[in-house]
Amino acid sequence: MSLTLHFHPLSSFCWKALIALYENDIPFTPILVNLADPAERAALLKLWPVGKFPVLGDGARGEAIPETSIIIEYLDRHYRGRTRFIPDDPALALQTRLRDRFYDLYVHLPMQKIVGDRLRPAEGKDPHGVEEARTRLRTSYEMIERQMAGGGWAAGGDFSLADCAAAPALFYGNRGAARRRLRQCQCLPGAARGAAVVCAGVEGSRALVSNVSKGGLMASTDKENTIRAIFAAYLAGDRRRVENSLSDDFRFTSPYDDGIDKPTYFERCWKNADWIERHELEKIFVDGDEAFVTYLCVAKSEKEGGGKRFRNTEFFVFDGDRVKRIDVYFGATYENGVFVKQGET
Repeated sequence: MSLTLHFHPLSSFCWKALIALYENDIPFTPILVNLADPAERAALLKLWPVGKFPVLGDGARGEAIPETSIIIEYLDRHYRGRTRFIPDDPALALQTRLRDRFYDLYVHLPMQKIVGDRLRPAEGKDPHGVEEARTRLRTSYEMIERQMAGGGWAAGGDFSLADCAAAPALFYGNRGAARRRLRQCQCLPGAARGAAVVCAGVEGSRALVSNVSKGGLMASTDKENTIRAIFAAYLAGDRRRVENSLSDDFRFTSPYDDGIDKPTYFERCWKNADWIERHELEKIFVDGDEAFVTYLCVAKSEKEGGGKRFRNTEFFVFDGDRVKRIDVYFGATYENGVFVKQGET
């Protein structure tokens, strides 16, 4: 597998590149980057001295490609799939790039400004900058409402680079156009896997933005982010990050495990994860120190059990900012699209 994506699951711009990779089923290895780790930060700076992610590495071509729009155009040129992210028609290509810039600069960045300011200490807040961002977002949403009135995608009749930019930006939106665009992402057959990266938690994100606009940031958001980071680290093979997210008295229960402790969990569960291609987190509900997450687990096609997918629900119990308990409830299993009864797998 020659492609690697250096990313972090809590970076919304990283979702933009992930959508393109998933949409065209492009094989890649995810490398989760912790900027607080000096070695990981140094490795990222070696690839891209600006120090921003995502960065796409192409071992076959000896390239390191930064910036999401450039990454997607690179994939469209060298790893072309069923979806063309940049149309061949010059006029449509120009419109697609314009809409991509519009969503990045006038929706995504103002959204980040508003949310990021809530995380700053009181002495570092920027009320003037936040108000400017709100004004820009209001203008942008009005433009999107007018554009969406006739239906279609962000730059015409087909899913494109512009929609890869729109979905993460609108993930935090709480306006009609944002809701319609996200529902559209969920319904598109070809883009469903990629769009699931940003569409799975739409309800939670709406509540987040609503609360931020009222001057508060929900504590439940931190727990949701912890859950998402654990799933991402599990697939990335980042055991240390998962260990740090679990309390010392952690217990894990499933149909195969009866309240096993933290060392036993890693001994049993960690070594058997290489067959999983991805988790599509569909719903996360947080209530105080408890949370439910429902997800679709998809097996790698080249591994044993390829073509298999199943849906599980997990119950999380937190102790502060760490997880002290996970209970797993198994759902239905499908193999190559066919339902498989329990006991027959």
